[in-house]
Amino acid sequence: MLRLSVSSPHALATVLRQCYVAACGGDAVGVMNVLRDACGADHAAAMIRWRVDGRWHWAASRGACSADVLLHAVRGDCVHAWQVADAEVRGAVWLDYRKAGVPQPMQQGVAPQALLPHFAQALPLCWQRVAARTGISPAQPASLWLTDAFHLTRREADVADLLASGSDPACIARTLGISLDTVRTHLKHVYRKTNTHSQCDVVRLMLALSARR
Repeated sequence: MLRLSVSSPHALATVLRQCYVAACGGDAVGVMNVLRDACGADHAAAMIRWRVDGRWHWAASRGACSADVLLHAVRGDCVHAWQVADAEVRGAVWLDYRKAGVPQPMQQGVAPQALLPHFAQALPLCWQRVAARTGISPAQPASLWLTDAFHLTRREADVADLLASGSDPACIARTLGISLDTVRTHLKHVYRKTNTHSQCDVVRLMLALSARR
């Protein structure tokens, strides 16, 4: 099982990238698995109210049992609860440490609050993708939201989307059939137009935009 410390920018970028990929695939379980592994927990679960439909949504990592998690949370048995409040969602997340024990980062006071806003944006993107698959709403690539908001060219948006999905410049060049120098030029334009400076910043921006579409 993947265990990540999210104290470094590289580790945070990895977590956000995995979260973005799962969300774009409409995989709520995958999103919660990323949160679970990043926090070193046995299970992660959330009860979220989405502004768009006004309904409560239950999301949980693989193997989590809602009744069991909530029961132990009430008893205080190594299940930690965190509130989530975002423009699009409101609710709570539970992290179950009954088997793993409280990880060292939390013992040192580094709580998962830094990750929760990104997951509050990833879950609506997930549900939008599910709604698109069932014909409730049209699907729109997240990269197009960057195009609309920041006047990126279509090729710059494609580069941003591949970057957010974890591709390095060489892989982007092969995927799009363009030179590495051209990819680097597009990346410079993406960073300048969006006022970002790293892959982590681009993923954050794409998650934030997607949650508000």
